[in-house]
Amino acid sequence: MKAVGYSDEAADRVTGLILKKRLKLDAEVQALEDSLCLVFLETQFSEFAKKEADKITDILRKTWRKMSPQGQQFALQLPMREEDRKVVEAALAGGVGWMVSGWMVMVSWFGGVCLSLSKSCEKLSSLTFFKFG
Repeated sequence: MKAVGYSDEAADRVTGLILKKRLKLDAEVQALEDSLCLVFLETQFSEFAKKEADKITDILRKTWRKMSPQGQQFALQLPMREEDRKVVEAALAGGVGWMVSGWMVMVSWFGGVCLSLSKSCEKLSSLTFFKFG
């Protein structure tokens, strides 16, 4: 980019986005990661799950951990074939957790229903149920 006239600042920013530097800390990096994960789930997951059946659970769990809570909410609303939805539910059945502002946030699955408890701005911000379908 620098060779064609972009500033050092612009080139460094694009490098940071591409390398996903400060994931979970930089809103633009997180939005990019959420978008990539959502595109994977919506357009590539079904075929990939067939080809990599032995690895798909681990891949889904890693994908889910990289996403923001908002990205996860969007993912839960994606149209999905029933057999793919079952693979997703099974992969997430053990629950997924991450740290936010010093609090552990857990997402657990109960028969296709996700309980999400989150904290932000030093107060409890939500207790939300999401249902597949």
